[in-house]
Amino acid sequence: MTTAQEVKHDMAQHAFYMQVLEGHVAMLQYEWMKDDIINFYHTEVPPVYRGQGLAKLLAKAALDYAVEKDAKMILSCSYLSKYVQDNPLPEYTSRLVTQ
Repeated sequence: MTTAQEVKHDMAQHAFYMQVLEGHVAMLQYEWMKDDIINFYHTEVPPVYRGQGLAKLLAKAALDYAVEKDAKMILSCSYLSKYVQDNPLPEYTSRLVTQ
């Protein structure tokens, strides 16, 4: 079990992240593309913390951010693709674009 805090958003670094024990960071990175499209391209959780739901929290925060910004989404990250497949909410699926 981790002592993860809430998901934080570093807009300058284009990343959602969570501090976990021992200075480890779980993060989800993205980039803004033209025409208000966000490319979510990388999710990383330190191996010792995998399977504890951290990636799910990062994914939800990132996707909700895209909804809040009324942005379209490219899911280059395989984890995010699987997350949306497993959680096909209309507010997410209606925003997906292919590369």
